[in-house]
Amino acid sequence: MNRCPRPIDPIDVEALAAGAEPVSAGDARAHARECPSCRDRVEKAVRFAASLEIPGGETIEPDLAARIVRLRAFSRHEKRDSRLWRSSAGLAIALFLAGLALVALPVLTGREQAGLALGAMAPALALLRSLVRSVAVAVSTAPGALGALSESVRGQSSLGLLALVLLAPAVFGLKWALARVRR
Repeated sequence: MNRCPRPIDPIDVEALAAGAEPVSAGDARAHARECPSCRDRVEKAVRFAASLEIPGGETIEPDLAARIVRLRAFSRHEKRDSRLWRSSAGLAIALFLAGLALVALPVLTGREQAGLALGAMAPALALLRSLVRSVAVAVSTAPGALGALSESVRGQSSLGLLALVLLAPAVFGLKWALARVRR
C-alpha cells in the first residue's frame, strides 16, 4: 500500500534507481529523499537492478534497444534478396501443401475436410494480406520519397533537365508495351 499523497511515476523510480535524471517530475529526487514510501520504491528498484547484473562484471549497455530496433526500411536490394523471404515463403507453401494433402485423404468426413480446407487457405490469405500491406506501405512512403527527390533535384537543375529528357523514352516505351498488350 502506498501512503504517499503524490507517488513518483514508475519511470522516474527507474531513472532514480539507475542514477539518471527523472523524466516526468523534475523534483522526484528531492521527493524521494523526503517521502519514506517513495524512497522505499527507489531502493527496491535499485535492489532489483542489482539482481539483474550479469555475473562476471559485464553489464547490459544502455543502447541495447537502439542496436536491436531497425531504424531504416529495407533497401531495394534487400527486398529482392531471396534469403530474407525464403524460409517464410517455404513454410507457407509447406503448410498449404500439407493442408491440401489432408483434404485429399479419403478417411475424413466432408465436415472435417471443409475445416481442413479453411486451414489450408490460411497461409494463402496471410500472403495476400502481406502483399496488401506492402502496397500500402509503398503508397504511404511515396510522398516522402518524392519530396526527397524534389529537394535533391531542386539544388541541381542539370539533374532535373536530364530526368525530363529521360522521361520521354520511358513514355514511348510504356506506350509500346501497352500497344503490345492490347494485341
